[in-house]
Amino acid sequence: AARYGEVGRAVGACVGDYVFCQVGRLRAVALVRGGLGDAAVEFIGSALAACDLVELLLDDNRVGDGGAAALAGGLAANGSLRVLGLADNCVTNVGLGALLGALRTRPAGGGGGAAHLDLARNHTDDRLA
Repeated sequence: AARYGEVGRAVGACVGDYVFCQVGRLRAVALVRGGLGDAAVEFIGSALAACDLVELLLDDNRVGDGGAAALAGGLAANGSLRVLGLADNCVTNVGLGALLGALRTRPAGGGGGAAHLDLARNHTDDRLA
């Protein structure tokens, strides 16, 4: 399990630094079933604040509340993201609360419109959404 955490951090750092920040025209990223975990998603969350990404799919990656909180931090500063896929992860109501708070406070921009947040098959209470 430790090995996967190290790989996840390396992938997250690479994706966060290079793909999001240096490749400015990228609009969609799908990192599905990669076993990234919270450590990698922290890097992605940081990069999300400074990019114009429209769609980010992180389904089935062992993302928990720490990763959701990191994504919420980036999402709060990002006005362009329209789709955030976190299906089949380990997010609870705590992570859901952070994400919903970020959606309420984020800037308008990047094409407008409401964001779609997919938290299917996580550990959340649907009544909170």
